[in-house]
Amino acid sequence: MMHDFVITRNYTIFMDLPVVFDPCYVFHPMNAFERDGSVVIDVGRFRSMWRTGSTEFEDFATLHRWQLDLGTVRVTETPLDDRPAEFARVADDRVGLPNRYGYMVATRPGDGSGLMATQLLKYDLSSGACAVHECGRGRRPGEGVFVADPDRGSAAAEDAGWVVTYGYDDATDTSDLVIIDATDFTAAPDATVSLPRRIPFGFHGSWVPGLG
Repeated sequence: MMHDFVITRNYTIFMDLPVVFDPCYVFHPMNAFERDGSVVIDVGRFRSMWRTGSTEFEDFATLHRWQLDLGTVRVTETPLDDRPAEFARVADDRVGLPNRYGYMVATRPGDGSGLMATQLLKYDLSSGACAVHECGRGRRPGEGVFVADPDRGSAAAEDAGWVVTYGYDDATDTSDLVIIDATDFTAAPDATVSLPRRIPFGFHGSWVPGLG
């Protein structure tokens, strides 16, 4: 089952993921890029998926790095963190190119529904650090999307901007639009906008203008 794929400047990579026959599965990659004759791919890696035949999640994903040596056609795998997390994103202008930062949603191990926890994670892949934005008890974020500061100069840091997400409040059954300063990720949101309707967990991805 191929749920997603990655691109670099010169390559498109489809992952051959046999689900139950080999204990490794990926729903969502973070990014991929080329470096020194290799393709580097960062992914939310499950150890296995649906081995019992159930459609519920039996495991949880953690951030891993695969390095594909294009000369030897060998793959090296390195775990980058042991925190359960999914729905990885990078800044849109870094897709397919080397990135320093990546964003994920913390998940809840052992929860068969696969629902998100109450934290967003910001990974610094250069230093190995991970900053945690706590949304509050019962307040669960969706996928975090990076929005660049339109006023930043060409020399600005890769994280100059905001991480935007929908937050769901278990207690009130309501949703907010939450805007977080990406450079001060652990602080309170810059803005929280109450929405007139609940936004269900579910669809996510990238949206582009129509071509017609």
